[in-house]
Amino acid sequence: MKRFASFCSVTFTVVGLLLASTAVAAEKTAVDPSGTWRWEHDEGGETVKNVLKLNSDGKKVTGTYQGRRGPYEITDGKVDNDKLSFGFNVEYEGQTIEISFVGKIKADTVDGTVSMKSDEGARDYPWTAERGLKTADTVGTWKLSIELPDGNVLTPQLKLSLADDKKELKGEYTSDAAELDVSDIKVKNGKLFFKISGDFGGGTLTANYKVQPRGDKLNGEVEYDFNGQTGELEVTGKRDAEKKEEAK
Repeated sequence: MKRFASFCSVTFTVVGLLLASTAVAAEKTAVDPSGTWRWEHDEGGETVKNVLKLNSDGKKVTGTYQGRRGPYEITDGKVDNDKLSFGFNVEYEGQTIEISFVGKIKADTVDGTVSMKSDEGARDYPWTAERGLKTADTVGTWKLSIELPDGNVLTPQLKLSLADDKKELKGEYTSDAAELDVSDIKVKNGKLFFKISGDFGGGTLTANYKVQPRGDKLNGEVEYDFNGQTGELEVTGKRDAEKKEEAK
C-alpha cells in the first residue's frame, strides 16, 4: 500500500509538472496579429478594398481600419491565444453603427465574423482576411538594433520613402553619424530586403538585410562583410511613431 501511495504521489507530481509546462508553452505560442491585413467585400454592387493595420504588445491590440470610409481607430483590441477581437463606431446618416470583429488567426489568415449593430437592428457577416506586406507598408523611419558578438549594440536608423513612381522604395541609412548608401530595396514574400555599403569605422562595410516587418516592428538577419571579415547577425527594430505620421 505504501508503495502504491508513493507511486501515485510521484505520478501526480510528474503530471502536474507536465501540465504546468504545457500551460507555459501555450502562453508562449500566443499569436501576434501585428501587420497589415487586407480583404474585399461587396457594397451595393461596388467592390470595397479593406485595409486593417494592427500592432500588438502581446495582449492589447491597437491599429486603424480603412474601407470606403475612414480611417477609424480601433477600440477594445485584444488577442487571446489565436482569437482576435476589436471594434469601432461609425457615424452614418445621423445614427451610430457599432462594428465589431472577431476572428481566429492561423498563420497569415484570419477567419471570423463582423457584427454590425444600429437602431435598425443587428447583422453578422463572414470575415476572411490575409496578412501581407506591400511596398507602402514599410514606409517610415525604423530604429534598428544589432547586437555584436562582443556585446556592443549598434543602433542604426533606416528611413524608407516611396520613389516618385510610388511603386519603388528609396532609403537613407545612418549609423554612428556615418551615412551609408542604400540599394537593392525590395519587398518580396512578406519580407523586406536591402543592401548598405560605404566607409564605416575606418574600413569598408557591405551588408545585406533580410527582415520581416510586422506592423511597427521588425526582425530578421543581416549578413555583413567588413574589410573581408564576414558573418551574420540578428536585427530587430521599431518604427518611429512620430516620423511615421510625417511619412503619411
